[in-house]
Amino acid sequence: MTNTINFLNDILQKIDTLDTREAVHRQLDKVEFLYDAVDPEMQELVDQVITRLNDRLQSLA
Repeated sequence: MTNTINFLNDILQKIDTLDTREAVHRQLDKVEFLYDAVDPEMQELVDQVITRLNDRLQSLA
């Protein structure tokens, strides 16, 4: 679980540096894959990261 949290924190820290839609999509793919692999209690946290990535994607449109 700690590795999952660290992974998500790493993505959150670099969201603002993702400067292309492709870069955001790559991270989004990783996080969406993780969503299916984590325990249900972690899915809410993963959802929050997905929301932030989607917001970033929208800002690059």
